[in-house]
Amino acid sequence: MSLPPREDRGSFFLVARGPEGAGFNYMREQMDEVEKRAMYLVNETKEARIVIVRADGDNSGFAVIVLKPWSERKRSADEIIAELRGRLASMTGVSVFINMRQGISAGGGRDPVNFVVGGNTYEELAKIRTILEEEAAKLPLIGVDTDYRETQPQIRVAIDRDRAADLGVSVSTIGRTLETMLGGRRVTTFVERGEEYDVIVRADDSNRREPSDLTNIYVRSDRSGDLIPLSNVITLREQAASATLNRYNRVRALTLTAQLADGYSLGEAWRILKMWCEKASPMCLPLITKGKAANSKKRAMQFSSHSPWPFWWCS
Repeated sequence: MSLPPREDRGSFFLVARGPEGAGFNYMREQMDEVEKRAMYLVNETKEARIVIVRADGDNSGFAVIVLKPWSERKRSADEIIAELRGRLASMTGVSVFINMRQGISAGGGRDPVNFVVGGNTYEELAKIRTILEEEAAKLPLIGVDTDYRETQPQIRVAIDRDRAADLGVSVSTIGRTLETMLGGRRVTTFVERGEEYDVIVRADDSNRREPSDLTNIYVRSDRSGDLIPLSNVITLREQAASATLNRYNRVRALTLTAQLADGYSLGEAWRILKMWCEKASPMCLPLITKGKAANSKKRAMQFSSHSPWPFWWCS
């Protein structure tokens, strides 16, 4: 809840985010479904003029809904947004966030609830995140999300050093082989018509599509000169990790964002989430507000220093 009153701006925008690795075709299908569910505002209730939808290739999508003038509709933009959120809530392929820009901006982006939780390890932060999300679901918060998600598929390669030493295969040889076959390595250059070009050695795409393709790679023994199957000296483990590992003031951290439901104050949400964070882990660092939360706290402190009435910011 903020001091400036909510405005009906006559339009609002929608941001959709898909899973990590989702391409353009996937997002196009999801945004087509978003458009299908939003078109009732144009065809049935006649409250919107147009719905513009766009799919991006980086697992994201965007939409703009332009409403008719106030005199041609009975409901406010906030009422329409609340109903549309309900229609889109059952979509499992993407996370959808709806917001309407305001004439008087408090700064800090689209999410008023925006703060950082610090911890010693990302594993600890993942546990705290789970607790915060479960508790935040009980509050009148909309679109609760964090920037730490273990959605990036990875393959961890574990080298059996004793076995590799017995076969005469060094760790550096294994690493260089994987680098060359999977990522590619520049080995030389050549000149053609005055232009210099790189020569890059890499396995064919068809031979590096599946995790099992790693077992078809061979390394040469430094001792005997024989080719040794890579599967004899490594084990593979599939896992999921976050696409980004963020820090805030050099501390491992995650940022939790959300929008406030009508009638719910930012200070109250911040105090409750801070309490749950401290209960989740004794090593949890104090929450650091960002964006609108930080601006609100700063304004409260400025107000208390200039106002003749007592004013406290409870944190």
